[in-house]
Amino acid sequence: MTALRSFAAAFCTVCIMTGGLQLLCPAGRTEKAVRYAFGLIFILCVLSAVPGVKSAVNSDFQLPQTENAAVSAPSVTKAVFETALRQADIPFSQIELCTDNSAADGINITKVTVFTSADASTVRRVLGGGDAPYEIEVVG
Repeated sequence: MTALRSFAAAFCTVCIMTGGLQLLCPAGRTEKAVRYAFGLIFILCVLSAVPGVKSAVNSDFQLPQTENAAVSAPSVTKAVFETALRQADIPFSQIELCTDNSAADGINITKVTVFTSADASTVRRVLGGGDAPYEIEVVG
């Protein structure tokens, strides 16, 4: 939108300047040549502004960028844990993930906390058991 405003301001400025300069030019044999020169200047000013407006309009209407994979990884993992618990018919109120961003290979989940009244061993078995690379804590 800013590009359109600046284009309109430049267009109006060029119109006023060429109109004012045309009033100052002498009448007679050179009148047609001066009008031609001012018309050419006007057309060049308008055409030079078109690429800037076109790129600004294209950048204004871009689709929103998707999330970075590193940002969405914990939410996807949380959804997987929620699905696993629902499929095992384990009622829960909340799942919290503790992550470690300092690892060189990306984001690592260090701890999963499940708030449920179900048996802790059942929850651990559903969420990966003893083979999981993260700690599973069950809060009742």
